Amino acid sequence: EALNKRSELTPFGLSNLAWSFAKLGARASTASFRHRKLQQFVSDLVNESGQQLSMFEGHDLAGLVWAMATCGLSHHQMLPRLTEQTAKKLQDFKPQSLSNFTWSCAILVVGDRELLQKLAEGVEKQLSQFQPQALSNIAW
Repeated sequence: EALNKRSELTPFGLSNLAWSFAKLGARASTASFRHRKLQQFVSDLVNESGQQLSMFEGHDLAGLVWAMATCGLSHHQMLPRLTEQTAKKLQDFKPQSLSNFTWSCAILVVGDRELLQKLAEGVEKQLSQFQPQALSNIAW
């Protein structure tokens, strides 16, 4: 039902729904029908996000890219647009979103050196605010 109304979802709704589907798919075998179906749902939500990308906040971007990484969508055509939008909004990212986004970049093998440098600077500025789990995600 939510997928049929995805064009009505806010950036937060799109990101949360993608996160939820990815979380469900993460426990399924990558060869299973369930995993492939959930992967397609996340891909559809990522495509839908393109219409509203400029309205996404840090946690929305981090959640969407985390869902892509969790589902193995490393070659998705929206990834460059998502990373570009993130680079513009990194100053608004909180530690947990920075951590999740950084982990996702590692999983997706994002090679944008400028973005990675900005991520490192963002982490450095907020380092004292990071929880241990968030730090271990970045170190991973």
